[in-house]
Amino acid sequence: RCSVMHLRTPRNHPANLSPPEKIAMPATIQTPSGVSATAAPRLPYKRIGRWQTTALLGEGRWTKVYRVTPDDRDPGLPADYALKVLRDEFANEHMAIGMLQREAFVASQVASPNLQTVLTLHTDEPPFYFVSPYLEGATLRSALDCSVPLNLPQILWVARQLAEAVQCLHSAGWIHGDIKPENVIVSPAGHATLIDLGFAKRIGQVDNKNVLQGTVAYAAPESFHAQLPSGAASDIYSLGVVLFETLTGRLPFSSSNASEVAVGHLHETPPTVRSFIPDIPNRVCRLVRRLLSKSPPRRPAADALDYR
Repeated sequence: RCSVMHLRTPRNHPANLSPPEKIAMPATIQTPSGVSATAAPRLPYKRIGRWQTTALLGEGRWTKVYRVTPDDRDPGLPADYALKVLRDEFANEHMAIGMLQREAFVASQVASPNLQTVLTLHTDEPPFYFVSPYLEGATLRSALDCSVPLNLPQILWVARQLAEAVQCLHSAGWIHGDIKPENVIVSPAGHATLIDLGFAKRIGQVDNKNVLQGTVAYAAPESFHAQLPSGAASDIYSLGVVLFETLTGRLPFSSSNASEVAVGHLHETPPTVRSFIPDIPNRVCRLVRRLLSKSPPRRPAADALDYR
């Protein structure tokens, strides 16, 4: 469980579900940034702080992620750490620095088996970086793109674990702000980890500068209103979009035009899961419908989701 508080687990809470059989995830190397690479090229020796790089795992807009090992470690041992570092060209970019600092801070403050962990950080001066355990597996996006067959128990098991991670964040006063398949790493054993906390915000925070910082396709309706404070229910809506997509293989609102997607979230009724999966259990349909409610108070809290 999370370390921020002691959680009581109701009898019908998904924490009481047993994990399903192993999941045949794509053989894709994953990083704490959510960037994947089908191959991890070996690098010339490079040192960042006290860490030696062994492979470049991925690159994002502002960051690079390396597989690393401590420089005082036996080189024959595996490099089981990942280091996320700000690109040199963004060393003076306040927004990029702030996102990396926020990601490292929140991950170091909230501990959960299903949430990205930060082991050490260096975010006060260049080079800006933090180090996490290396995660074996693939993103949920990779599984969806590769048409990896996930059965219903496996899908609900992943969703349950994401709810556990979200509940820990919410209990500590934070929202994730960008829950999507790209930010979920699933191991071959079915363990799900929620990553990338760069858009995390304090619950109740009002940001007049940026109406939406996350990803439009997974954004809650209230996220499009600048004057509304950040609420935990927005993460619940995003989790509902992820569950809908994982079940059906499509988004509830999909368009190449971001404005049309926003209108869908704000005003349109999403299709039912049963319209794509006729024999899906009623309880799952009800769960998805509640998660995708336009009204934040109508969405269940992360610790009250009923998967049975």
